[in-house]
Amino acid sequence: EVISKALDHEGEIAIIRGPLETSINKVRRDAVCEVINKKKKMTVIAEIEADTKDEVVYTSTKEALETYGNLSGIIVLTGGVLGAVKAVEEMGLAGDVKIVCFDYDNDVMELIKRGVIHTAIGQDPFGQGHDPIISMYNYLVTGEKPDSVCYTRTEVINNSNVSI
Repeated sequence: EVISKALDHEGEIAIIRGPLETSINKVRRDAVCEVINKKKKMTVIAEIEADTKDEVVYTSTKEALETYGNLSGIIVLTGGVLGAVKAVEEMGLAGDVKIVCFDYDNDVMELIKRGVIHTAIGQDPFGQGHDPIISMYNYLVTGEKPDSVCYTRTEVINNSNVSI
C-alpha cells in the first residue's frame, strides 16, 4: 500500500529483494504483489534479486532504470537501499522515481528530507529485541506462555513526519 499511495495508485514498479528461499523476502514480495495486482493502473515490471550490498543493488537498479524507461517506483525489500539511491540520483531521477524501503538510519532519514527516498518502513527494532526477552522472562518465572505471534510496531517515515 505504501508504494501504491506514493505513486497515486498508478505506474510501473520494480521490486528489489533477496532470495525467495529466505522467508522474509518471500513474505514481503508476495504482499507487494498481492496489493499491486489489485490495482488496475499499476504493474510490477521488474523483480530484481539482489544482494544486500549497496554495490550490487546499485548495478541492478541502474540496469532496471535503463531497461524500463517508464519505471516510476522502486521498493527495496532488503538492504542495499543506498545503492538504489545512487543509481536513481546518477540518472537524474531523484523524486521522479519514488523509492520505498524497509528500515532506516540517519542516512535514510536525510535522504527522505531531501526527497530522494519517499518512504521508509520501520519495524521497531527495539521492540523486536525487548519483547522476546520479556516473554521469555515471564515464561521462565511464571510459566506464562507467550502468544504464538508477537506483533511489533510498524513505522511509516516520510517527508510529512521525518524530523527536520
